[in-house]
Amino acid sequence: MGHSYGGLFTLYALFSGQGKGMFDTYIAASPSIWWDNGHVLCLAKSFASQRLTSDGRQNLFLSVVELEQHSMQLPQEKDEEYERRREFQNFTAMVERLEEVYDLAKKSGALCRLGKRIFAEKDHVSVAMCAVN
Repeated sequence: MGHSYGGLFTLYALFSGQGKGMFDTYIAASPSIWWDNGHVLCLAKSFASQRLTSDGRQNLFLSVVELEQHSMQLPQEKDEEYERRREFQNFTAMVERLEEVYDLAKKSGALCRLGKRIFAEKDHVSVAMCAVN
């Protein structure tokens, strides 16, 4: 189970094959898919293109918070602060990229179980605990 950059590592372990034989279940909560210009998406695309058959052991659960990409201005937040935060949210595209990873993982056919959840009314920190419940 990994959260944020740990979630990125979780996806790297799965899609690169580095975790094969060590882990059966991968849980990535709000993974930083955007990091390194979205390199883990390249790994996910390669993983999907291999069209592996499920060995009945590997599972993936993805989660993210909707507000990480689509937030509203906070009551006491200055306009320029909100704009800066929106720019970062547009850059990271947390929900959009998680959906892309989910679709690629589904396309691969290599997973026994695959799930995702987009949480509303949570934040980047609280999603980690929600993901394991």
